[in-house]
Amino acid sequence: MNKVGLVSVSIHNYGSLLQTYAMQKVLDNYGIDNEIILFKSDPVKQIYRIFNVPFMTMKLKLLKRKVTTRVFHPDIFRGAALRDQAFMDFKDNYCRFTKKITDRKELKSCGNKYKAIVLGSDQVWNPANLEMDFYTLNFVPEDKMKIAYAPSFGVATIPEKQKERTVAYLKRIQFISVRETAGAKIVNELTGRNVPVVCDPTALLTRKQWDEIKTPDRLVKEKYIFCYFLGANSKHREFANRVKEMTGYKIVALQHIDEFVKGDLHFGDITPYNVGPEKFVNLIANAEIVLTDSFHGTMFSIYYGKKFFTFPRYGEGKKDSTNSRIVSILNLMGIPERFLNGSEDISIVDENIDWESVQNKLEAFRCESYAYLKNALKESELI
Repeated sequence: MNKVGLVSVSIHNYGSLLQTYAMQKVLDNYGIDNEIILFKSDPVKQIYRIFNVPFMTMKLKLLKRKVTTRVFHPDIFRGAALRDQAFMDFKDNYCRFTKKITDRKELKSCGNKYKAIVLGSDQVWNPANLEMDFYTLNFVPEDKMKIAYAPSFGVATIPEKQKERTVAYLKRIQFISVRETAGAKIVNELTGRNVPVVCDPTALLTRKQWDEIKTPDRLVKEKYIFCYFLGANSKHREFANRVKEMTGYKIVALQHIDEFVKGDLHFGDITPYNVGPEKFVNLIANAEIVLTDSFHGTMFSIYYGKKFFTFPRYGEGKKDSTNSRIVSILNLMGIPERFLNGSEDISIVDENIDWESVQNKLEAFRCESYAYLKNALKESELI
């Protein structure tokens, strides 16, 4: 009964899988026997999610991508299949999962077999996930220790109709930390608890540790600008093209990740698809400049000391915006000026980052986060 159940994300998304890997690696380094609980919500719960606007918006974008590429762009459709296989290979090679659980009764039984449950982390508390009722840890018995390490709500506010259920699951979790200041504010407003802001699980590992999974050889021989855009904002692509014109570097772009982006059909000089998380880290590590609207694109740029700029994926004021987590980490690292809207003068690319200051802040943040996690694990009698 000393095994720990890790509740994390297994979707085919670079940041999600890299933070899942990192969380499991950290528990391994503490000598804790653990496995990732692989759960797929039952059909009834999935039906309830049709009333969840953010969730349905995301699913419709993925469906549109699949249909559009299959019919009109079969080369992209085949590329997406290669990328999916690369994600599956990464999970097979680097992560340990339970067998797939689809039955709610079986999930509750699973919650009984562990000494404790660790939730970590990503946007698991996003309102879009509430109906799934997995990341809430409601399936875990009341008397079991529950540790939430760096979950993100992904949004600045919880929808009014979800507040009561959000309060209920938060109150059951003995140890709560969050990934951004907006999340700490939400927990405080809903429960009165003051919870710490800790670093994303990927930041618990050092650059040297990330080098252990990064593919060793350069994937692109010449100098390049790496573009990792999840959103469809044309202004961000235009900025990238201006940087290309100024520097003469080619653009390497990962395309059509969460949705089909028509503007990407004519964007980028090199557009690889057979890219799993290991190659994703490689492409950031070897880039001259990184341009992204992704939280983890931002984080890995920081780990590898890259010249980078991050753009808002969502429009200002949108209820489902996840911009807050990026703004939060850039403020914590003392580099809020790296957050652009895309209309800035291109001369901003010449502005350097004080990497010694950033790395000192990152190391302090990492140490504080480890201290919180170590205490929670000790209090739960896991170490």
